[in-house]
Amino acid sequence: SSGIKQSTGLFEHDGSFYRGRVRTTTPDATPPTYTVYSVDHGVVATVTKVYDIPATLCGERVCGIPCTLGDEVEVKEGVSMEALCNPDTQLSVAICGGDAGKNIVSVISGATLFSTTTTTSSGDTSPMYPKPTTPTSLLVSFTVSPTEFYGQRAEDETALGVVAEILEKEVMREQPLGGVTAGTVVAAAASDEVIYRGTVITVNEGETAMIKFVDYGFIEEVPLTSIYTLPSSLTTVPVLALPICLSDIPEEPFSEEALTATAEVLAENTAITVTPVTWKGEVCVAMVTLEGGADVRRKIPGFSGPEEEIEKPSVSGVRVVSSRLDEGAQSLYVSVAVNPTEIYVQKEEWTQDLEEISTQLESDNTATPLTSSPAPGTFCIALSVEFEAKYRAQVISTNPDGTILVRYCDYGNSESLPLSNLSVLPESLAVKPALAVPCCLSEQKEWSPSKDGVLAGLAEQEVTVTPVEWKDDVCVCQITFEGANLVDKLMGM
Repeated sequence: SSGIKQSTGLFEHDGSFYRGRVRTTTPDATPPTYTVYSVDHGVVATVTKVYDIPATLCGERVCGIPCTLGDEVEVKEGVSMEALCNPDTQLSVAICGGDAGKNIVSVISGATLFSTTTTTSSGDTSPMYPKPTTPTSLLVSFTVSPTEFYGQRAEDETALGVVAEILEKEVMREQPLGGVTAGTVVAAAASDEVIYRGTVITVNEGETAMIKFVDYGFIEEVPLTSIYTLPSSLTTVPVLALPICLSDIPEEPFSEEALTATAEVLAENTAITVTPVTWKGEVCVAMVTLEGGADVRRKIPGFSGPEEEIEKPSVSGVRVVSSRLDEGAQSLYVSVAVNPTEIYVQKEEWTQDLEEISTQLESDNTATPLTSSPAPGTFCIALSVEFEAKYRAQVISTNPDGTILVRYCDYGNSESLPLSNLSVLPESLAVKPALAVPCCLSEQKEWSPSKDGVLAGLAEQEVTVTPVEWKDDVCVCQITFEGANLVDKLMGM
């Protein structure tokens, strides 16, 4: 594949065939070589041939789950990851976040692999919530105000259950922790008598302490006799509630009416989409929308008039307009499938346009480099590190490490790049609309993370798309693959 899309196929390694995905190619070599990895095993190899993958294997789920320990943790000195994670080694893990099809996990039994940053009651440490960099679906766990509410990923339900089980089994209620100090991470019993992980905010004179229950966000005054040592097995599990603050809102204090409305709009278990704008320490300052795309800020009195649009961050430069699909069923090709609500498709006749844009980008050496972090939504030219080529892109957000997360608007996949890799998009390159249409399956089910791996295997496959409705630039649709409804096909696996 000459474009940014990754090819899928079969490759042979050590006498066996694997389903794989091409990472890089060396077309000038004799013969040409390909670096490929097995989506079912993780095996990486350099080969000279990649074979067409049978259609019957494209719909089978991916059996390997890619994982990362996340950026907030480091392997302890002297611990050998190779020795602990050899093939067939059993580890018990909890999924604590994720991005772009890769699960952020923590070991919760067996060897402790990490060293991190938050002091615990046992002197160990506990990692913070993995910082999302793209629009992320969450469920509200607790709300204080427009500048302080908390969300959890639906996928973290398993991790929350495992944490609760370990606390119930390992905490000795008859042995309260002595010498409690502010800032210590502990296990503590809340008013419902359930034990949760918490952080000591203050220690009071009346033999009590104010505890913030970090996996949910709520705060309670707890007797010192109900505060316990946090089991060491839980010191490596990241905090499971993300602290959030609405972006672009009036300064505090807020009116009682605004606080009441916030509590109603962001009630417990409300589904929200959080798009990070910036970070204040561990707090995600974000634009937050409800199901259906309504901006939370428009639901709060005093934050905007009844018909007033919330001003979005200023976007400089030209814009690339979105493409629209025709009405009725149509044959298209999947360019990227991230999850059931983020699938990008292309028309076959757009191939020539893609080639013309690529030629223009590579031949244009006069582009002006961006000198400061661009606002989310800005269109630009991006030099991909992974694919070593230039593409039209749109800025999603600025990462905590200063890199810029962009989405390639002609394909749909995303990449974090240094600012030096971004240039101003000239008007001549914004004439053609974006050549990848974002789609969302119209039938929403309880999806497990493993389904995302199955969807990733749809890249470059032909599907039939029937639009149902449009939500802004996203096509809510039904997708048929190999004669079967994609939702039915996924749910049957």
